[in-house]
Amino acid sequence: MGYYITQKQSHFKIEAANIPFAHKALVECSKSAGTWSWANMSEIRESENLTDAMSASRWDISTHPDSGNIYGISFIGEKSGDESEPLKAIAKYVVKGSFIQFEGEDGEIWRHYFDGEVCKTIYPEISWPDMAEE
Repeated sequence: MGYYITQKQSHFKIEAANIPFAHKALVECSKSAGTWSWANMSEIRESENLTDAMSASRWDISTHPDSGNIYGISFIGEKSGDESEPLKAIAKYVVKGSFIQFEGEDGEIWRHYFDGEVCKTIYPEISWPDMAEE
């Protein structure tokens, strides 16, 4: 069971030449992953392109009409269900420095960050200034 999450911002890119490889990686991952209860596994496995495979994984991707690069991503689900699994599958093909930021219904915030090899979930460090000196 997940809880409601909202995508707050993202900076996400996959170069056009890497899109077929990302698609193949997601399909292969879905074959060995068993079941993601929140995703349509048969649609992922039978998909003909990354756009359809990601849609079945609750992600909508935007492709630039001229370059063919993917330049945006939006979470189209409502609840978490380890939404990062498809991202982990394609991480190797996502441009380094890309990220997707979320906020949970409890106010928790996190990012799925791509380092050029893997997708990591990171949390911010929030600190309050010391007001004792005033």
